[in-house]
Amino acid sequence: MLKLNPKQYRELMKLLKNNSYGDKKEFEEKAEKLKKQHGYRCRICDNKVPRHSRNYLHVHHLDRNKLNNKKENLLVVCAKCHKNVFHSGNGKNSALVRARSFIQGIHNKGKGKK
Repeated sequence: MLKLNPKQYRELMKLLKNNSYGDKKEFEEKAEKLKKQHGYRCRICDNKVPRHSRNYLHVHHLDRNKLNNKKENLLVVCAKCHKNVFHSGNGKNSALVRARSFIQGIHNKGKGKK
């Protein structure tokens, strides 16, 4: 069992309290800015999400690291594409794995990466 001293315990509680996205406020601001920049459209299916349904538009971390909130790691997707492409089958379906890689490649190419 892991033994933490009081200082380590406080630091751990602080990290857990801040959310798995690091600074939650910073992430939410960045996510909203990104959604607006893309016209509230899913970058996969290009569906526009109506104003009253904005909670159905997500921002996915391409590397799955929720602490990596760099713009090039974030992709605006509708809830349906987010579930079907990125969270279906826990990455075991080879077609989905190829689709994820393809989407990430397109996203990075648009950012000037190869």
